[in-house]
Amino acid sequence: MAKRRFVSTKFPGIRFRQHATRKHGIQFDRYFVIYYRYDTKNHEEGVGWASNGWTLERVNGLLGQIKRNQRRGDGPKSLKEMREAEKAAEEAAKKEAALGERLSVTYGDFFTKSYIPQAKIEKVTWKRDQQLYDSHLKKALSKKPIHEIVPLDIERIKRQMNKKGLSPRTIQYALAIARRVFNVARIHNAFSGDNPVSAVRMPKVDNRRVRFLSQQEADELLEALLPKSLPLYVMAIISLHSGMRYGETAALKHGDIDFENRTILIRNSKKTLIRTCYMTSQMIEALNLMETGSRNDLIFPARHGGVKTEVSNVFARTVEKLGFNQDIKDRRQKVCFHTLRHTFASWHAMNGTDLFMVKELLGHKDIAMTQRYSHLAPSSFKKAAADFENIIKGQAQTKRQPEKGRAENDA
Repeated sequence: MAKRRFVSTKFPGIRFRQHATRKHGIQFDRYFVIYYRYDTKNHEEGVGWASNGWTLERVNGLLGQIKRNQRRGDGPKSLKEMREAEKAAEEAAKKEAALGERLSVTYGDFFTKSYIPQAKIEKVTWKRDQQLYDSHLKKALSKKPIHEIVPLDIERIKRQMNKKGLSPRTIQYALAIARRVFNVARIHNAFSGDNPVSAVRMPKVDNRRVRFLSQQEADELLEALLPKSLPLYVMAIISLHSGMRYGETAALKHGDIDFENRTILIRNSKKTLIRTCYMTSQMIEALNLMETGSRNDLIFPARHGGVKTEVSNVFARTVEKLGFNQDIKDRRQKVCFHTLRHTFASWHAMNGTDLFMVKELLGHKDIAMTQRYSHLAPSSFKKAAADFENIIKGQAQTKRQPEKGRAENDA
């Protein structure tokens, strides 16, 4: 097929070729081309079709601009450079618009559309996050662009919660959620800079549970739970005999249980390292009461499937009926499901188990978290003191013996 020839125009440096079939108006569509000499070389560049808005006058204006830039030594010297500059400008404008859009994101929008959906996947306690936000953060922060929030805004929330007489622990929880939202926003490029919550002093909290169950109380509790809820009864035994957290117990799958080796693989609810615990005979008997399932099936699924996120209120009602929390105001002294884990650790400490071993059994990251049980092991400390005293006495006796020998020789 013969190549279509270019037709010269009344404007120097501009020509066109016609489309074989396609028309634009009453004429065949035209494709415009410019040609010029620059830097001792001939250049030819295609501009575009008339159907795309190009006219002789417009093409001539474009060519005139290129030649002016060449003479002045400023700006794009070719159509290619001009188009590259336009593309770069468009991309810069898009980036600026995207940045402006990110900067205009409010704290409330990010919490609702990004943070909570992610928390539902990663955290079993996401409902608590939502409640704390709704109760203490939403009014102050929801309508503010997230990048405009400063430490003073967080201080005001803290003061307001103090005025309401809320506990230091509740304030600490609320500020922790506020801080986590900023951290997640930074990962999503919705926020940059220093986290404003980090500049606010967290309230000091001594929320360590003191109350633990006696053997008799533990037996009474388990006996009362059994007829009311078999899954809750089994979960209580597991926590009491292994120190597992509620979230860890709720996440157990049939494949995590190794009856032959009497072990449980614990998938930590706090997303830290997986650990293993060893089962007592009572734990094995209790687990055998549950229905069997495939390796990936939850042992204690929620009513509508998935992992349970909250302790059944049957536990609180049972504790109340047993009178364990009667007339007790200090929440650290109240019995809750976590008391079972605390009881496990307390019994170990009282029985002389090394605190480092207790740390490993509980899955604590730091031995400082386990130190709370040191006061329950007085016999261990007494034994250590007695052993040390024997060491001192032995050293003293060793020192005296040579002196006695020399005295006899002198005589």
